[in-house]
Amino acid sequence: MSENNKPTPQNEEVDLGQIFVYIEKLFKKLGELISKLFGFLMYALGKLVVFLFLIINVVMKHFIIIGLAGILGFAIPYFLEKTTKKRYIASMLIKQNYNTGNVLYSNIRRYNDLATAGDSINLSKELNLATGKTLNLKEFSILGFRNKNQILEEYTQYIKGMDSIDKPSFGSYSLNVDLSSSSIQNISVTSMRPDIYDGLSESIITSINNSSFFLKEKEEAIENIKNEIKITQDIINKSDSLQDKYFEILNKYYGASENSDNSRQGTLNFNLANNKDKINTKEFELFQIQQNNKQKLNDLQAQLLRKQNIIELQKDFESPTLVSNNYKDLKLKLPIISMLIVLLFFVLRSLSVRKYIKEYGSKEKLLE
Repeated sequence: MSENNKPTPQNEEVDLGQIFVYIEKLFKKLGELISKLFGFLMYALGKLVVFLFLIINVVMKHFIIIGLAGILGFAIPYFLEKTTKKRYIASMLIKQNYNTGNVLYSNIRRYNDLATAGDSINLSKELNLATGKTLNLKEFSILGFRNKNQILEEYTQYIKGMDSIDKPSFGSYSLNVDLSSSSIQNISVTSMRPDIYDGLSESIITSINNSSFFLKEKEEAIENIKNEIKITQDIINKSDSLQDKYFEILNKYYGASENSDNSRQGTLNFNLANNKDKINTKEFELFQIQQNNKQKLNDLQAQLLRKQNIIELQKDFESPTLVSNNYKDLKLKLPIISMLIVLLFFVLRSLSVRKYIKEYGSKEKLLE
């Protein structure tokens, strides 16, 4: 038993020798790989140096043509910048008093179509402006304004009213918001002259307010508000007569007044307004209803005043700004691109690329 348990040092030496052999082979292969990689890098670097010398040689031979290409690349956008007429843009803010955003957008698109088509005659009829003025109008655009808090509030109300479990995120909802329904709209106008904007906002607003569609909407809305004002006024009058009948009962709580009827009524109203915790009667409820109706009447009268105009000006055109063009960038980029194209042409020609194209660029070579 003791002889079987003795270690075998010869086997251990054989195993260690094999391990060292494997390690030696691994390092040899790694060294060969590094040597090949280094050789490839040196080869590529050498070719790159030769290619750079080739480019320098081409530039030295054809620097006049390459320079002319750069000058031409600069001259074209410079000429276009000088000959192209300048354009100016300014914006105005309007407020919609009616939910007619789609029709408003349609009107602005019609103005834009006339302006881009150069139809100054029909545009002058639409805006009631002189033809010489509308001739300089080139573009109309409109965009609704709604801040993030307003959109978030609308999104919250929209989510509350949904029965579906699969509800849209705020990001997807905000991307699909209908800005034509926004009360505040921004109208931008592009023109060829900076002095064209005087009185233009008034012409745009008057044209839209006098639209046949808007006039019909306005007539119906104003008639409805007037009827509601009449009903509310009748309710207030009846409430006033009812309140007079309650004066004798209310005097039991506040005592008789030696002042006139008008001052007594004012005192009663003041007491009622400041003693609602002490009084819980039909009289006090009537007083509250009367106050609410008076507030409603004031709101309706203010609404009637706003509804006199389909849209109204919130902010007039400010000083127009010059529309920037991309010719400035082209003056920097185009010369470089032109010189690189010419340089590439001469480099390819010096490499006899045409010869290789003729030799290998055939159907026979493809089918070989």
